[in-house]
Amino acid sequence: MIRTRCRPGPRLPDSARSRSTERSPATSIGGTIVINTPATIKQCDIDPFPRQGRIQVHGVNNGLLVLSVLSTSTLEVKLDADGDGTVEFTKS
Repeated sequence: MIRTRCRPGPRLPDSARSRSTERSPATSIGGTIVINTPATIKQCDIDPFPRQGRIQVHGVNNGLLVLSVLSTSTLEVKLDADGDGTVEFTKS
């Protein structure tokens, strides 16, 4: 997660804007989960919670959970449980 002052000033270096991918064995569900951040999680020093970003969790059977930060008070959750490209569940 990137914490910034969120006031006019110098741009963050590219190294501070990096994205991440992690692989983790999940024997209880019979496979591996992959967690990545295609949009960097950004939180300003004045905010209690992040204000933008996205996390994707890829599971077995191509399942996908997407958590999108829409604002400091809104998180959108989307689930494609069977990996067919159709979102079966959405909640904000």
